[in-house]
Amino acid sequence: MTNVTCWQSQHDEQTDLSVWQSVPSTPWLQWVDGELVLVLPPGQRGSVNGLPVVGGLQVVGSGDLVRVKAPGGSATAFVVGEVQSRSEPGNGRNCHFCGLAIRGEAVRCACGRLFCSAIRKTYDRCPRCGRQFQAATRPSERLL
Repeated sequence: MTNVTCWQSQHDEQTDLSVWQSVPSTPWLQWVDGELVLVLPPGQRGSVNGLPVVGGLQVVGSGDLVRVKAPGGSATAFVVGEVQSRSEPGNGRNCHFCGLAIRGEAVRCACGRLFCSAIRKTYDRCPRCGRQFQAATRPSERLL
C-alpha cells in the first residue's frame, strides 16, 4: 500500500543526548480497509497515547505514541510517523490525474492513488487529497 515511517527515541553515545531514529514499519502496524491499525497478537499488551488497547486492535495515525509489551517483559515504544508517497513502476497503468498510461516511474500517494512522475514534478501536493509529496519529518524534540 503506502510507506509509514516510525520513529524511536535512542541514546546517541557521541553527544550523550536522546535523538529520533527512523525505524522500518513495525510488525504490529497493518492496513485494514484503508486505515492504519495497531494489531497486537494474543498475550501482548499495548497502549496508544497512554490509553490501553482493548481487544488487540486500535486505529492509529500520524504522531501517535505507541507502546507494546511482550509477555516476556520486553517493551517497545515508537511514534507513528507520516504516511508517505512512494515511487513504483508504472507498468502501463493509468494516471489518476491525466488518465494516460504511465511509462516508467509512477508515484503512489498516501491516499492510494497512482500518478505519473510528471505530476510529482509539477505539483508538490496530491491533486486529489492534498497531501504533500515529501518524506516524513521527525517528531518534535520536546517529545524525547
